[in-house]
Amino acid sequence: MQVKKLKIQASNWAGRRVLVTGHTGFMGSWLCLVLKKLGCEVWGISLEPATNPNLFSAIQAQIDKHLIIDIRDFDKLKKNLIHQKFDFVFHLAAQPLVRQSYDTPIETFATNVMGTVHILDLVKDFLKPMACLVVTSDKCYKNEEKKFSFKEDDPLGGHDPYSASKAATEIVVDSYRKSFFEKLKIPLASVRAGNIIGGGDWSDARIIPDLMRNLLNKKAVEIRSPQAIRPWQHVLEPVFVYIGLMDAMAFSENGNEHGRAWNIGPEESSCRNVKELAELCCKNLNISAKDFLNIKSSNDLHEAQFLQIDSSLLKKTFHWRPVLDFEKTIDWTVEWYRQQHQGKDPLLLCQTQINEFLKLSLDSFNQVI
Repeated sequence: MQVKKLKIQASNWAGRRVLVTGHTGFMGSWLCLVLKKLGCEVWGISLEPATNPNLFSAIQAQIDKHLIIDIRDFDKLKKNLIHQKFDFVFHLAAQPLVRQSYDTPIETFATNVMGTVHILDLVKDFLKPMACLVVTSDKCYKNEEKKFSFKEDDPLGGHDPYSASKAATEIVVDSYRKSFFEKLKIPLASVRAGNIIGGGDWSDARIIPDLMRNLLNKKAVEIRSPQAIRPWQHVLEPVFVYIGLMDAMAFSENGNEHGRAWNIGPEESSCRNVKELAELCCKNLNISAKDFLNIKSSNDLHEAQFLQIDSSLLKKTFHWRPVLDFEKTIDWTVEWYRQQHQGKDPLLLCQTQINEFLKLSLDSFNQVI
C-alpha cells in the first residue's frame, strides 16, 4: 500500500525509546522537543553546547537521558550503549560549520566521517532499532556553480573540508546500507537538508545568528557573500520530515524502500540571496538596512555562490510540500529572537511555534498528534 503522505502518528511514537546524537545543537534541540511532544523517551549523545547562550540550556529538562560523549570515541560510545535498546536512532552529531572546517579539517573529517562510522557500527551490532536516519547536508554535492538544483543521484563532492566530509558521510551511509543494514532489515535513510534557520541558533559565522546578535542590540553587521543564493528553510521543516520518514520506514508496508537518500528543501521561490535575507530581517525589526548592514564581498575562503536542491522525490513519493514560505520563515525566525531578547522563555517560544506549525501542516502530513 503506497504511503499517500508523510505520517506522524502519536500512537506509533508514544513510549518509544529514541536516541538522538547531536541533541545539544540547534537542530537537535528542536528535534528533541517534537519527539517529547509525541511522547517518546529521548536519549541524547553529544558534546557540551558549543555556544553560550544556547537553546539546549532552555530545553535540557525535557531530555530523559543526557550523555556527554564525543562520537569520535568509539570505546566510550560502546560502553554506554552496548546494553541499550532503541526503537529509532537519529544521527545529527557533526562539526556543522563551513568556515570552521578550514581551521579544523582533521576534527571535521574525524567527527563527520568516522563519527558516523562509529554510530552506524553500534546500530548494526548492538542497538538494532526499527529504523535509522543520518542527517548530512545540501553541501554534499559536487557544486560547479552551474545554477541547477541538485537531485539525489547527482555526483557527490566538496571544495571545503565541511562539504567534502558530508559527501564522504553519504558514501559511508550508502556502504553500510548495502553491506549490513539491508541484510538486517533495518531501513537506513540519509537526509540532505537545505540551509536551516530558526530561533535558538547562536553559532559563529552563520548569517542569522550574526544578524540577530547585532541588530537586536542596534549594532551594524558585516554581510559577506551578499549575492550567495541558498535554499532557506525553517528548522521545523526538516525536523518534521525526519520524523515522518522514520514513521514511513518503520510502519508502512513498503518501509524498506524509503531507506535511501532524500533531499529536503524549500520551494524555488525561497531560494534567495544573503542580501535579501538580511534586508528582510531588518524590515521585520523596523530598522534601516542602509544604516545597519555593511555589505562586503569576502573572498578569503571559498564558499559556493549558488546552492539549490531539488525535493521532487520527496514531493512525488509522499505528496509533501514545505509549510512555510520565505517571508514566513524569516518572520518566525526574527520573532523568536525578538521575544527571547525581551526575556521570553525560549522553551515556550519553541513549543508555541511547534504547535502553530502543526496547525499549518495538514497539507503536508497525515498527522495524529
